[in-house]
Amino acid sequence: MLAEPALAVAALRLAQVVLALGAVALAACAAPRYSLVCPARGGAPWREVTSPHFSVVSDRDPTRARQIAADLETARAAIVTTY
Repeated sequence: MLAEPALAVAALRLAQVVLALGAVALAACAAPRYSLVCPARGGAPWREVTSPHFSVVSDRDPTRARQIAADLETARAAIVTTY
């Protein structure tokens, strides 16, 4: 048990950051592996999705690109609240 309440809060926030970053890393690892091909050579069109703090450029479908941006915002929020 931690003696100082401030230390306990810091430890909890650090745990939140680690969990958020872990979730983002797992999401990235779960993505299917495929080669990137430009649209001019028959690849999927690239699109840009923005969030308040990030811009994601992807050839994934718009729903998945928005989810990636949302995951990045979640990780950022965890880090900002910790520090």
